[in-house]
Amino acid sequence: MIGGQIVTDDPRGNWCEYGACGQSGKATCRTLDTREVKRTVKSCSGENRCVSCTYRKVECGTTQGCITHDACYDERLQKNELDSQDLFWAFRAYCDSVVAVSYASEDWSEWMQGRPGPSGYTSWLPYSELVACTEGPGACE
Repeated sequence: MIGGQIVTDDPRGNWCEYGACGQSGKATCRTLDTREVKRTVKSCSGENRCVSCTYRKVECGTTQGCITHDACYDERLQKNELDSQDLFWAFRAYCDSVVAVSYASEDWSEWMQGRPGPSGYTSWLPYSELVACTEGPGACE
């Protein structure tokens, strides 16, 4: 993990960027580099195996409004309040309104599309994304 978080799909079907802007969040992300991590593991028969995984280090643009919006959803999920489609849409409207009344419309309307808006992103959140893993015989070099 880079930055302590891994990009995964969340229960709503969006990329779970934990505060990044946009419906999928991934639109705000940029790739910084790719890193290979190798680890020698023992197979069930006791043989050494080399597992090599490639991770993409990314960072995603955010603003306080996007963080507030995601926190609103997270709070609802923790309370199991998004179990039904009716509740999901009701709370989606609620979370959207929290941002709409707190931030300029020219900003939040852009943030919803994954764009920085006139005021730009206020920070970049670090993530890592698993690209692929392979396994081979013997210890890693």
